Amino acid sequence: MTLRLLGSVFIFSLLSTSQFSAQEISEDAKVYLEYEKVDREVNVNGRDAINMLESYIDGYTDLQVVRNKEESEFTFVLSVFEKNFGNRQGKIIVLDSKSSKEIYDTGWVKGMPLVFYGYSGTRHAIARAFIDEFLEEYRHINQK
Repeated sequence: MTLRLLGSVFIFSLLSTSQFSAQEISEDAKVYLEYEKVDREVNVNGRDAINMLESYIDGYTDLQVVRNKEESEFTFVLSVFEKNFGNRQGKIIVLDSKSSKEIYDTGWVKGMPLVFYGYSGTRHAIARAFIDEFLEEYRHINQK
C-alpha cells in the first residue's frame, strides 16, 4: 500500500510539474512566421500561406509579427499541403525562438474550399489551425 501511495505521489508530481512548466505566450508577444514544406506531398505556395496566417494573427490578436527571427520570442512554423479536390491539410507548430523548443502543435487539420474562405482550402486549413486550435488553447490572448 505504501508503494502504491508513493507511485501515485510521483505520478501526480510529474503531471503537476509539466503543467506549470509550460511556457505561456503573452498577449503581445513578438512572433516570426516560417513555412515548412511537407516531404512527399504537394505543398501550397509558402509565401501565400504565410500571408494568410499573418492576416489572421493581425485580425484576431495583439501578437506582433516581426520580420527578423532574432527579434522574436516565438516562431510559428506553418505547413499546408494539398489533399484532393481542393482539400488541404495544415498545422502550426509554435517554437521558442531562442531554444527552438516546441511549445505547441495544433496537429493536422483539414481545410475545404468553402465560400466563406473564398473557396480556398488553404485559407480554411490555416484558419482552423490558428483560430480553432491555437487560440482555443491560448484563450488569454486578446481576440479582437
